[in-house]
Amino acid sequence: FVFINYQNQNIKKQELEENINTITQFQIFTDQYILDKIHTIVTKSIFQDNIYELNIIEDSWIYKYNPSDFTNVLHIQKYLSSLASNAEFIDSITIYNKEHDTYISSKTGVFYNVTKNKDQYLNLVNYNLLDSIQHQDSNQFWISPAENIDYYKNKTIMSFVQLTPIFVPANKTNIIISINLDINKIFQGFFSRTNVQKDNFKIIDNKHNVLFDTDTHNLLYPNKQIQLLDIIKTTHTGYEKIKKDGNIQNIIWLPSKINSWKYIYTTDDNNILTTIFSSLGYIFIWGLIIIIVVLGAILFIGKWLYKPLKNLVELSRKKGLMEIQPDGDITTIHQAFSSIDTKLNQLKGVVEKNDVLILNNIIINLINSKINTLEELNNRLKILNKKFINNSFYILLIKIDSTFYHKFNYEEKELIHITINEILDNYYNTSKEGILKMATIFDYEGYFTCIINTNKKNYDKELIQAKELLKILNKQFTSIFNFAITNPFNDLKKCREYYQNAMDYFKYSFIYDNGNIFTEDLILEYEQKSTNFNKDILQDFETCLKTQKLDLLKENMKLLFTQIRIHGYSYLYMYNLSIQLISLISKECNSQNISDPQLSQHHLLNSYAKIQNLDECISWFHEIIDRFIENIHIRNNNINNTLIGDIINYIKGNVDSQLSLNSVADHFNLSTGHLSRLFKEITGTKFSDFVITVKFEKAAKMLTGDTKIKVADIAEQLGYSNLNYFTKLFKERYGMTPTQYRKLNN
Repeated sequence: FVFINYQNQNIKKQELEENINTITQFQIFTDQYILDKIHTIVTKSIFQDNIYELNIIEDSWIYKYNPSDFTNVLHIQKYLSSLASNAEFIDSITIYNKEHDTYISSKTGVFYNVTKNKDQYLNLVNYNLLDSIQHQDSNQFWISPAENIDYYKNKTIMSFVQLTPIFVPANKTNIIISINLDINKIFQGFFSRTNVQKDNFKIIDNKHNVLFDTDTHNLLYPNKQIQLLDIIKTTHTGYEKIKKDGNIQNIIWLPSKINSWKYIYTTDDNNILTTIFSSLGYIFIWGLIIIIVVLGAILFIGKWLYKPLKNLVELSRKKGLMEIQPDGDITTIHQAFSSIDTKLNQLKGVVEKNDVLILNNIIINLINSKINTLEELNNRLKILNKKFINNSFYILLIKIDSTFYHKFNYEEKELIHITINEILDNYYNTSKEGILKMATIFDYEGYFTCIINTNKKNYDKELIQAKELLKILNKQFTSIFNFAITNPFNDLKKCREYYQNAMDYFKYSFIYDNGNIFTEDLILEYEQKSTNFNKDILQDFETCLKTQKLDLLKENMKLLFTQIRIHGYSYLYMYNLSIQLISLISKECNSQNISDPQLSQHHLLNSYAKIQNLDECISWFHEIIDRFIENIHIRNNNINNTLIGDIINYIKGNVDSQLSLNSVADHFNLSTGHLSRLFKEITGTKFSDFVITVKFEKAAKMLTGDTKIKVADIAEQLGYSNLNYFTKLFKERYGMTPTQYRKLNN
């Protein structure tokens, strides 16, 4: 009994240590990867970084941008989309400007006057978020998935909200920044990189709102967990056992080291020795008496029992935990040692899996410039028995074409990651064991980040090797990759700056498609070639629009965009040209009184922001031009139909007068040629034939209406002085003379 109790306590201790290790991994992952990344986006990417395209060099562009400038706003929307794409777990980033009532979303686009157009933008603007701000007393807070469920109906989204300016009361702030996180994706990487099971992990804030739960039902209906939350309220850190639905559960919680969150981990208590211990409780009193009597005997034979027990445990391990059925307590002892052995193997697996997680965490800190020297970096790598030996580094970013990448499910993406990682590892890490040449991390948006240790003398040679690597990858996966490579650097404090510059190079994929290696020198060459474009180009385009020479416009536009790619122009050159073309089309639509919503400036800018490459851009502009000319034709047809209708009414109302093509054309200020062509085009009848038809219809009515009037008088009244000619024309139309027609119809 004492032995079982002793083993039971050991197992409990091991379980507690294992649970602490698990929740600590969860804490490290969330604090250093999730929260830190959000902090970086808010404090650096939004408040500190200067966006050169916006020509802003003052404190922070978030305070300076003008929402009424559509070019400026589109820059910001594209920048937010770029920020969101850098983290696979970010669903979207939004900015709301109260003063201008403007809402910018990395996912849904740009919207003006959002409070006045609530019905129109209901599914595009998160009005729940804007309403909840009114009740906040803090400039920085979290919104739980339960609060977000009305807007994100098919996702579990947790939102981080920052109100600015920061040092004023929340109700007086002007700008609202929201980073919306898909919590299913947040921890997908964590569970895939470790052997931690998706048990009950939870995150709560200082108000005990449930922000994350592996059980989605609990997440959306947090009131179901009142018992658990009441226990955790009282202490900062703790470990408890509770009884739930007849089962014993272990609960352990730790606080975040960055903010006021708490991380919670619950597991079922399935310890077999606890069950055995409980079943022996009744026997304890009687057994104690017997133990005292036979204590001497047990001490005497103890040394004889030790060796068989040890052999039994060794045998069970060698047999791979195969079930053995000896009699009595041996079975219990065997099961106890087998259980311990299994748990030790699990712990060993956790340590091995942690190698990847630890290395990823180090690389993330390096990219975020939180590691300042090579010595500090190698000190962190000691736990993995690895180190870098050169003083210089450069960053290689690999981007998989998003059209290709997002076709695959999670498992297929994992296979792609593993394959690429093996290729990279075999290509770079060929040195002796423990020496790192390259370390890489990947996300689920199709980006690989490689930190490569180099000697500056070998940099040019390694660029050539990178070209060979690109050929290998494109051959393996059919040309879907682009590389971005920085210059080598020694100062690790600037790693973040180099990383962001390299990410910015990928916008050139828009022009040059896949299969490229973008370097700082190449980007500089593009920008040096790109002076301000010739204003005559825009004037020619405007002339083609006004004169409706749209086939020529489409041809010239395709030629110009193709030359941008051939001659190596910059992305900014192409982008500014596109914005100017959109402005020209919008301006001409206004001058032509075209009210098509799809040709509005707002719609054109949002549509352009979704274009992926230059070929798609050319096709899109051609579609816009086709829609423009279609609207012109519709408008012209409406005008012409109205004009011909007026002319027909004029002819019918003046049939008794001397009507001719010249007289009618003069009356409507038209040329005779234009009137003749337009009349034939609209009615399908020649002008002269129509006038004759109207006159003889009038003659037929006069013949049957007033029998006293003479045929000659009718002919003269309708402009025919020659009665024989009138009679001939009448007979050709009605098959009889006017006199015969009158007799027949009377």
